[in-house]
Amino acid sequence: MSDAKRPRILAVDLDGTLHDGDLAMTLLVRLLITRPWHIPMVLTQLSRGRLQLKRFLAAKIDVDPATLAWHQSVLDFLRDASDRQRPLILATAAMHSQAELLADYLDREHGIRFWRVLGSDEQINLHGAAKAQALAKLSAGQGFDYIGDSPLQDPPVFAQATVCHFVNPTPAMLRDYQSDASMVFTTQSGLTKRLRRWLLSKVQQKP
Repeated sequence: MSDAKRPRILAVDLDGTLHDGDLAMTLLVRLLITRPWHIPMVLTQLSRGRLQLKRFLAAKIDVDPATLAWHQSVLDFLRDASDRQRPLILATAAMHSQAELLADYLDREHGIRFWRVLGSDEQINLHGAAKAQALAKLSAGQGFDYIGDSPLQDPPVFAQATVCHFVNPTPAMLRDYQSDASMVFTTQSGLTKRLRRWLLSKVQQKP
């Protein structure tokens, strides 16, 4: 499919958007439960920043895609877009190797085929402005739509997206970025949603 005929790409976040949770924190808890002797190493890596911790976790423990709490309504939306041959991008701050594994799982088990997978690497923690820049470059001036959930990390991406879609959004996210074309996915009750927002605000503040 040539760029001239290609539909506008649709990018989707992972943590809190495709599944309910934070992948790094899920792996961290699993590592500490199964290998508590790694606690000193975890503290050392965390003191060096969130990217360093994610690199450490990716090297120490495998992701099991089947255990993640996937958001079915978002999966259905993406499967429909994939069936219509819309270019999908998985754009996440998770490590690229983990994102590739999860994209393969979603293709195999849910029929969602990603055109590109973007994730963090040794130098770049792909969130916020870094993610927005990567998607703008990849869209090559044709624009992109974005599905996200984070009031802390996603605003730079929402600001550049042509159409924004939301998972469990805050009122401020809807006020600032919602349009008539936006989809809003609600996957949690009010109290659960507020509690998760508070927890993520704590773990996402580290760079």
